This record gives sequence, C-alpha cells and structure tokens, in this order.
Amino acid sequence: MLQSSLALALLLLGSAPAHAVGPTFITGGNLGSATWLAADSPYIVQGDATVQAGATLVIQAGVEVRFASSDGQVAGLDTSDVELTIAGALDAQGTVNSPIVFKADSGAAAATWYGLVFTNTASSITLSNATIQHGQYGIRTDAPAATISSVSIDTVSVAGFYSEGGEPTVDGLTVTGAQYGVQLVSDGDIALSNCLIANNSSYGIYATNATDIGVATIDHCTLDNNFYGFYSNNNSSSNY
Repeated sequence: MLQSSLALALLLLGSAPAHAVGPTFITGGNLGSATWLAADSPYIVQGDATVQAGATLVIQAGVEVRFASSDGQVAGLDTSDVELTIAGALDAQGTVNSPIVFKADSGAAAATWYGLVFTNTASSITLSNATIQHGQYGIRTDAPAATISSVSIDTVSVAGFYSEGGEPTVDGLTVTGAQYGVQLVSDGDIALSNCLIANNSSYGIYATNATDIGVATIDHCTLDNNFYGFYSNNNSSSNY
C-alpha cells in the first residue's frame, strides 16, 4: 500500500506542468508588451532594452531586475552602460514586503549601469515601492506624466531623480549616495512631497536650467547632510 501511494505521488509530481524559474536573460532591443513575473526573477538585462511606444511593461511585486556592467547593444544615451527605456507604458508596483529592485548584476559600485529612462513619448508611468541602486542615474524622466511613490535610490554617480520635462508627481522619494539628489534641468512642473534627500556629495535639490524650470512644488521634504541643500541657477520667474 505504501509503495502504491509513493508511486502515485511520484506520477502526479511528474505530470505537473513545469514553470520556468529565474534567472531570465534579457538581451536588449525592443521588448514589446511583456509581464515580468516574480517566479521568473531575477531578470538579467544584458543590453539596452526599450518598451517602445504603444507597448506596456508590467513588473510584478518582488521582481529583481539586474543590469550587466557592459552594454551588449552598444546603443542608447550611453553606449557603455545598460539602460531600461520606457517610451510606452510602465506599471511597476511593488509592496512594502515585496519591493521591486533595480540593481547591478554584480558588485555594488555606482555607474555600473545607466538607469531608468522615461521618454517624452511615454503614455503612462507608475512606479511604486521600488529600490534603484548602482546606476549613473536612478530615474531620468522626460515623460509627460509620471507617478512615482515610495521609491528609494542610492549609490548613483550623477542624480537620483533627474527631470528634464513633463510633470512628474513624486511622493515618498529617498535619495542617498548620489552627486545630486534631485536635478531639474528643463521646463515642466514637478510635485515633490514627503521626500528624504540625504548624504549626497553635492546639491540636495539642484535646478540647473538658466531659462525656465516651470513650477516645483516641494512639500514636507527633508534635506539633510548634503554638501549643499537647495540651489537654483534659474534666471526666470519660475516658482518654487
């Protein structure tokens, strides 16, 4: 009887459908519409990858996305470092207990990869409960609208959050270990609330465009132990 039960159990186990288990390798190029599953994590991005206009990338809670230290596509904003570019839509919503993580595939040095890039053709950007590490940038955005919440960025060589247009709404952002915590370089409005910008080597918030930055609404943000707190190189009548 025991042998029969064991044989049945093995038969049932053998007939169960197999499911891929990570790592999952992304060579780069156009991704189209895709869903990155926690079961297939980590995702190893080996070259510049783009979610083109009209496509949507969904990233499940708990997914870890790792980036190679050299760009297999030899393209993009930096031909040496890997970028994940969203020209379509991104829906990446982690949870407190299962955040989404973007980091280097090996090592823990800044500028190992480039960063997340949201272009001016992006139709929808939602990113929440996520950690971004080891890039040149954490997020570089020109998207018309982006909703960023509860995102932690650390160990990047240039800027944690770099806005060059659009109207991003950012709540609960933490940036440490960057050169600039938040850098604003072009027109467009930004709403920044409940943020912690600390321990960055230069400016906590740096508005660098000499012509027009738009309106920056900053509410309940803490700037702590940066070399400078807030600096504006803007000569227009923009409001802060």
